[in-house]
Amino acid sequence: MIKIENLTKIYTHPQTKEKIVALQNVNLEIKSGEIFGIIGPSGAGKSTFIRCLNLLEKPTSGSVWIDGEDITKLSGQQLREKRKQIGMIFQHFNLMSSRTVWQNVAYPMEIAGVDKKTIAQRVEELLELVGLNDKAQVYPAQLSGGQKQRVGIARALANNPKLLLCDEATSALDPQTTKSILQLLLEINRKLKITIILITHEMAVIREICDRVAVINESNIVEINSVLSVFTSPQANITKEFAANGGENFPIETVKLKPGERLYKLSFVGESAEKPIISSAIKKLGIEVNILYANIDRLKDIPFGTLIITVGGSPQQIEQTEQFFTQQGLKMEVLADAGIAR
Repeated sequence: MIKIENLTKIYTHPQTKEKIVALQNVNLEIKSGEIFGIIGPSGAGKSTFIRCLNLLEKPTSGSVWIDGEDITKLSGQQLREKRKQIGMIFQHFNLMSSRTVWQNVAYPMEIAGVDKKTIAQRVEELLELVGLNDKAQVYPAQLSGGQKQRVGIARALANNPKLLLCDEATSALDPQTTKSILQLLLEINRKLKITIILITHEMAVIREICDRVAVINESNIVEINSVLSVFTSPQANITKEFAANGGENFPIETVKLKPGERLYKLSFVGESAEKPIISSAIKKLGIEVNILYANIDRLKDIPFGTLIITVGGSPQQIEQTEQFFTQQGLKMEVLADAGIAR
């Protein structure tokens, strides 16, 4: 559905005339109906990227193809019509304080010239979808942050867009509210089959609902992969920093291994995360296992976990243990052997 080719955005400082590269030769394809995440540190170019997708920022060069049409070639009425297919959710909601919830949601349709009867019907549908039927005549000042963002989501969906852009849509919210908003976006994606592009600096957001993710750093896309692959096998250094959990920072230098022991990091994905693999290995192979760190989490609907353990036994038992772990579908990394870090 969306294809970005050699997208570059360069700003010129108004006083010094210095050239500032916000995006450099970005190439990316996003499938219809997926939830695609863009993650990166502050200043990496995330917000510039998403604003180039609806031409709120005009790219310096490159193209943005949506449904086979390069929107960078559009202007005037053609561009306005295309933007109706692109909804946008903002970090700080951008609601009009002088209009009620109902009027805020209706506003994009009023601008588009939709008739009053259709507007009324659509507003009711959207308020039902985001769970705000009882807040129709309330003003934004009377709403919580989560409720304001739900209004923003309803407004973004007003003209039945095919694409929904979310620019740090949960960063101003508390963790519990963030989770509820992300679940709403997931429900919208599944129910309406709408493509969602989500900009964030939080890996927890990516983990919760995204199908794939692109990592942006210093104006460049440095990695693109499924969320599962990014968490279990990150490639770029910045990706490893984002994907790191407690196990990544485990102080292996403090572990005192006995002769013949090895220190392992094991990664469980999918069904293997729910199997008693360690207890099975102990019973089957007669090894000694000490669990030093354990974490189980979920990537969207897929369970995954990390274990850091020591395994003791004869050389033959150690070899059999590694074979057993591999056969069970675990990703295995030897962190230290008899106290010597690898």
